[in-house]
Amino acid sequence: MTQEADPHYHVVRNDEEQYSIWPVDRALPLGWSAVGTQGNKADCLA
Repeated sequence: MTQEADPHYHVVRNDEEQYSIWPVDRALPLGWSAVGTQGNKADCLA
């Protein structure tokens, strides 16, 4: 049995300076850009 790797995320920000996290394997939605931190969910939310 194999273990799935922890999903990785980008920290992203929109034009209204709202922040979120987004999976790295998905295209960013329009109006959002990656702003540095990338890693597992806990790292991105810290």
